[in-house]
Amino acid sequence: MRELFVVAILFLSILPSAAGQTMDITKDSAGEIVEIVAFEGLSPDDDLLTKIPSLGKLRKLSLRCTPKNRVTVYEDWFLGKASLESIALVNCELSADAFSALLRVPALGSLDLTGASISPGALPKARFHAESVSFASCNLDDAFITRMIGCGVLDSAHLINLSGNAVTSNHILKLVARSTDCEELSLNQTHVDDESIPGLLKLRSLVALDMNDTKFTGNGFEKLCGLTRLEQLRANRVTLHLKQAEAFIEHPQLARFEFDYSGLSLEERIQLTKKQQSILSERRRK
Repeated sequence: MRELFVVAILFLSILPSAAGQTMDITKDSAGEIVEIVAFEGLSPDDDLLTKIPSLGKLRKLSLRCTPKNRVTVYEDWFLGKASLESIALVNCELSADAFSALLRVPALGSLDLTGASISPGALPKARFHAESVSFASCNLDDAFITRMIGCGVLDSAHLINLSGNAVTSNHILKLVARSTDCEELSLNQTHVDDESIPGLLKLRSLVALDMNDTKFTGNGFEKLCGLTRLEQLRANRVTLHLKQAEAFIEHPQLARFEFDYSGLSLEERIQLTKKQQSILSERRRK
């Protein structure tokens, strides 16, 4: 890993009327800007945004906007950015050309486009290597998600967040055929249901799975016990009966498990809690 020599961290006020809103800028030993981190309150007219295309040594770009005050991202921001490793453009506006150029950044390891508005368009065929990718709440439609999976945008990702999009079980079946190294998968507020279970069971490296507000049922959900490395599982709309819940409590790796308890009687909840405490005590003794 390359060593970064920080000689100055400047704190610039974004808007005179926005007290407490700042932008952090980090420079290297030669005075070149290598990191830009802007917090909510960033003005779309900020002068620094016009300089991004010329920042050839930029390693980290993080812009966090509000939905009502979106920054427009341009294609030339990503051209010639051989050192850019981390991009977060939360609630930003991206044209099809800007998104395509972003996907061509060669060293990119982390991409967070939560809440971003992405215009559909042609996607590059170049392999995308980011290991952490979030498209949460981007309102991506069926066609765009299908093209994105087909072009390999998620192939190398260990962490994938597709929450809040029109993701279906069919998408998951296509995804697992390519993203075999996925370790953390978030599908909250999607259309995924029990038909995706056979695909999810192929993700043998999966340690965290979030499925709040989806269409899974208890009968399909219980099959996820077959994911032997799973440590976190959350599905707040899934109702389980006692035997199904006990199967997850007995899972050897699962440390965090959330589901809808409304299907259990008070006695069953007490029984389940006691069993969980007993298993935890036994594991601590080991």
